[in-house]
Amino acid sequence: MRPRGSAARPVVGFGRFAEVPDSVDTMKYERLNYTRHARQRMSRRNISEADVLRVMNAPDLIYPSYGKQVAEDVFEGGRLLRIVFVDTPGAETDARIISTIDLEEGGS
Repeated sequence: MRPRGSAARPVVGFGRFAEVPDSVDTMKYERLNYTRHARQRMSRRNISEADVLRVMNAPDLIYPSYGKQVAEDVFEGGRLLRIVFVDTPGAETDARIISTIDLEEGGS
């Protein structure tokens, strides 16, 4: 995992760098609702709910993308997970997971 404060990775397709704001360290999602697409991708890519929760609560990188949010985290061994989500309106600890991507598995 990249230490906080080190250089950020470029955001693919944006041509900029994004840093995780300090407030992200205190993100505490308790309830994650998964779309059918997210569940299918998790199964296909061997991504567990625990993996998703870890990325959601302590991402290395977070940025907006087409009306959604994207959170990324690098696991030991270099596995990079990207989670596409939207916050649930009116519920600070809830989010809807749209998709999950394992970039070390080809990012499909």
